[in-house]
Amino acid sequence: MRMFHTVCACLLLLTGIALAQAAKPEPKTVSQVLNGSVTNVENEFVPAADAMPEDKYSFAPATGEFKGVRTFAQQVKHVAAVNYILGGGILGEKPPVDTGGEDGSDSAKSKADIMKYLKDSFDYLGVPGKRWALLRSLWTDGRVPANERNHPTRQPAVEFR
Repeated sequence: MRMFHTVCACLLLLTGIALAQAAKPEPKTVSQVLNGSVTNVENEFVPAADAMPEDKYSFAPATGEFKGVRTFAQQVKHVAAVNYILGGGILGEKPPVDTGGEDGSDSAKSKADIMKYLKDSFDYLGVPGKRWALLRSLWTDGRVPANERNHPTRQPAVEFR
C-alpha cells in the first residue's frame, strides 16, 4: 500500500512539473483584444437579430414606462448606423452609406434589408486596422493621429498583460 502511495505522489509531482514547464501563451496586443471584443459583439448580435421573425421586427414594449422606445428593427438599424459612424470617424471619412444619423437608414425596411445593413456595417467596422484605431482614438480623446489614418495596420507598441 505504501508503494502505491509513493507511485501516486511521484506521478502527481511529475504532472505538476510538466504543467509548470508548459509554454505560456504570448500576451495579446491591444489590437487582438479589441478585435476579439468587436468580433464577440458581432457573433452574438447578428445571430440574435437574424433569429427574430420578420413579423416581430416591429415589436416595441408597450406596457409600463416604455413610451417612445425603438422597435426591434429600429434598434438593429441603430447598431448598424453607429458601426458605420464609428468606422467613418476612425478613418476620417464619410460612411459609405446613409446612416440617418444614429437612427439608421430609412431605406432598410424589410428584415432582409436590415440584416444586410447590419452585416455590412460590421464588415465596414472590421477593416484591418480600424479596430486598433478605435482604441487609439479613445486614448487620444477622439482625435485619431494623422499617422494612424495613413498607416492603420501598424501594430501597437503597448500590450495588455
